[in-house]
Amino acid sequence: MTFTFSEKVASCQAGICLYGIAPPKQATAPEQLAGIVEQQVARLQPLELDGLIVYDIQDEADRMSVPRPFPFLPTIDPETYAHEHLGRVAAPKIVYRCVARDSPASFIRWLVSANQPVTPRISVLVGASTSGARVSLTLADAYDLARQHAPGSLAWRHRDRRTGMRGASTNTSGFSPRRRRAADFL
Repeated sequence: MTFTFSEKVASCQAGICLYGIAPPKQATAPEQLAGIVEQQVARLQPLELDGLIVYDIQDEADRMSVPRPFPFLPTIDPETYAHEHLGRVAAPKIVYRCVARDSPASFIRWLVSANQPVTPRISVLVGASTSGARVSLTLADAYDLARQHAPGSLAWRHRDRRTGMRGASTNTSGFSPRRRRAADFL
C-alpha cells in the first residue's frame, strides 16, 4: 500500500524522505534563474521524494552581535519558487513561510489563495528570527487567523513536549524525532 506524504506524517511513519532547498536570490538574472531551475529539476525528478521543502530565508541581523560580513540578499518568494518554478517536480512542496513580514490582512489573503480546493498547499509557518524583533504578525496570531479563515488547512504546528505549547517554541534540540509526534494539522 502506498501512502501520501500527509498520511505518512499523520501516522508518524518512519522513513519519510525530504529534500530541502532555498530559493535563488531575487536579483538573479532571468536566464541564470532558468538555468538554476533546470539543474534543480534534473537533480530532483529522479529522486523518490516524499516532499520537497522550500525555505523562506529571512535576514537574521537581530541575532548577530557583530555586523554581517556580507549584505543579506532576499530570495525569490518560496511559494512562487516551489509551485511555479519547480512545479514539474512531482513531490509535494512543503513551503516555509515567515509570518513576521505579514500584516493580518495580507496573511489572510495568502491563506485563502494557498488553500483553494484545487491547489491546497502544505505550509510551515515560522515567526521572527528573535523574540525581540519588531513584527506585524506574531506566529501565535497567524495560527489563530489560520484556524479562523482556513480551518483544516495543512499549516503545520509542532508541540513542545516540555511545555505542551503548540506552534510557539522552535527549540526541538535534545528531542529525537522518533520520540515525538512529527506534526499536528490545524
